Amino acid sequence: MSHQKIAPYNFFKGHPSTNLLPTKEILEATQKVLSRFDGTLDNYDGFNDTHPLNYGPDLGNLEVRKLIASWNDKNFGLTTPTDPNCINLTSGASYGIMNILAQTTFPRDDITRQAFLISPTYFLINAAFVDAGFSGKLSGIDELDDGQIDFEEFETKLKSFESQSEVKKEITKEDIAPIYDPYRPMKKIFRYVLYIVPTFSNPKGGSLTTENRKKLIQLARKYNILIISDDVYDLLDFRDTNKRYERLVHLDRESLPEGEEYGNVISNATFSKLLGPGLRAGYQETATPKLAHLLSQGGAHRSGGTPSHLNTVIVGELLRSGKSLG
Repeated sequence: MSHQKIAPYNFFKGHPSTNLLPTKEILEATQKVLSRFDGTLDNYDGFNDTHPLNYGPDLGNLEVRKLIASWNDKNFGLTTPTDPNCINLTSGASYGIMNILAQTTFPRDDITRQAFLISPTYFLINAAFVDAGFSGKLSGIDELDDGQIDFEEFETKLKSFESQSEVKKEITKEDIAPIYDPYRPMKKIFRYVLYIVPTFSNPKGGSLTTENRKKLIQLARKYNILIISDDVYDLLDFRDTNKRYERLVHLDRESLPEGEEYGNVISNATFSKLLGPGLRAGYQETATPKLAHLLSQGGAHRSGGTPSHLNTVIVGELLRSGKSLG
């Protein structure tokens, strides 16, 4: 109302002050990108790497994915190099989650039975699940005061859903006939999905221990759960330590059972918190290339290529130069 003062701090908005945005660095990176891809040099093959103003490859430019993989290997102290084919470029974390739900879940006919969200959760994420068909299929799992989650509560709820009717071990193309497309790889549909911010959770700020991250992955394998790990804050680490929290996706990859083709974790990451939310550029990382490929095979990707193609190439240039992202 007109007589009310505007609050000096708005905790419903999570964007930086404009004077913190790397405007100059992004301008310089954009100029370099468009100069490098000016058509006079044979520096893109039109398949793995396309011109930044053209349609992008489904997964995104390989050059950018290699740079992100190397950057993450350095950030998290990984000794085994990350396969860039485990990375799918996106237009940021929010749209990334919409794509994950579209490509890996099918709530119709109880194929994907339930979505679980750590409570309290990021207050705008519920709408993405509702849009994906999970209205009436959302359950909360408590985040404890020490930042851990109530595993006993979680497994009790899982057992309850398992007991309601017979659960087939494998989901077939007949089960997902309404979304099966013979011209694309068959989707990997999970029985359950869990949304979690495991490091510096929003809003409580808790972080799962390594032991509990491993425990969560084992539970996911037991019940065919996809873990959407919203890794949007873990690089904003101001603790007095050089050791970062290990990402769930890296733990999933390190302990992948023999013969497992997909894994159970998708790391949903963004450059919004590091560069600027208006750039709308992010990436997803999976334990195996096969799951990342499936994420890149949605109808929108197949039609228009990787989203935010130019902006992801600009991010790649910033990674190459070391400016703004270290």
